[in-house]
Amino acid sequence: MLYQIIAKSAVRILRGVAATILGISRSLDRSLLLSKNEKKILKRNAHFKNLHAGKRAFVIVNGPSLADQNIEPLGGEITFVASGFYKHEVNKVWQPTYYCLSDPLFFNGSDECLSFFQEMRNVIFNSIFFIPLFRGYRANKKFRLLPDKRTFYIASAGEPNGQLDMTQMVQGFKSVSSFALAQAIYMGCNPIYLLGFDHDWLANQGVDKHFYKGGILKDRPSNNRPLSELFTYYSMMQSGIQLWRNYFSLKRNAKQSGIKIYNATRGGYLDVFERVEYEKIIEGLYKHKSLK
Repeated sequence: MLYQIIAKSAVRILRGVAATILGISRSLDRSLLLSKNEKKILKRNAHFKNLHAGKRAFVIVNGPSLADQNIEPLGGEITFVASGFYKHEVNKVWQPTYYCLSDPLFFNGSDECLSFFQEMRNVIFNSIFFIPLFRGYRANKKFRLLPDKRTFYIASAGEPNGQLDMTQMVQGFKSVSSFALAQAIYMGCNPIYLLGFDHDWLANQGVDKHFYKGGILKDRPSNNRPLSELFTYYSMMQSGIQLWRNYFSLKRNAKQSGIKIYNATRGGYLDVFERVEYEKIIEGLYKHKSLK
C-alpha cells in the first residue's frame, strides 16, 4: 500500500515536471521565431525586472465585487489594473501605476476599439501600459492607440511554464487577470494583493460580469446578452481550467522568488491563493502611515 502511494505521488510529480519542461521548450522554440526588431522591443522590459522588489502591490481587475469595496485608500500604492478599469470613479482620485490590456478585441481597429481607447485616454494620463506584442504592436503603430514612451509589449504564447522573463517569450495568458499578475511578479512586488478576481461566471451566467454596467466596448450587440448565449458551458469550463493553470504556474514562480500572493477579493471562486480580508489590509495601511 505504501509503495502504491509513493509510486502515484512520483508519477504526478514527474508529469508536472514533464509538462513544465515541454512548456519551456515550446516557448524557446517560439523565441527563435522572434524577429530582430521584436527582440529589441522586448529588451525594453529589462527595466522592470525587480523594479519594485519587496514593495506591496495591488492587482485590480474588474469583477462585480469591486463595486462593493472601497479602493480609494490605495492612492500612492503600486497598482496594476486592466481593461475597462478607467470606468471606475476612483480614477478621479488616483491614477493606476500600470494598465494592462490583452483582449484581441482591443486591437482589431474597429470603431468600438478606437472609441474605447479614446475614452480611456481621456481618463488615464500617467499610467504605464502593457499590451501583447503580437497583436498589439502593429495596431498601436497604425492607430496610435497609446503613447509610445509609456507603452511596453509582452510576447506570450504556449502552455503555462516557469518562464517569466519579460525580455523573452513567456507563457500564454487566458485572461488579462493572469497577464497583469505576471507583471507584478516580474517586478518583484511583495506581497501582492488581488482585487476584483471574482471568476464566478460559471455560476452566474445572467449576472453582469464587471463592476460597471454593460460591456467593455460600446455598442457591441453582445454587451447585454448572458454568457450562455455567447459561449457553451463546456467551452467556459475549458477556459476556466486554462486560467487556473496560469494561476498555478504563477504561484509556483512567485513561491520560488519568495513572493506572497493573497486574494483580497470579496467572494468569488478563486481558491488558488490564500484569502485575506481587504478591509483589514486597509486598516493596517492606515495604522502604519499614522505611525510615520
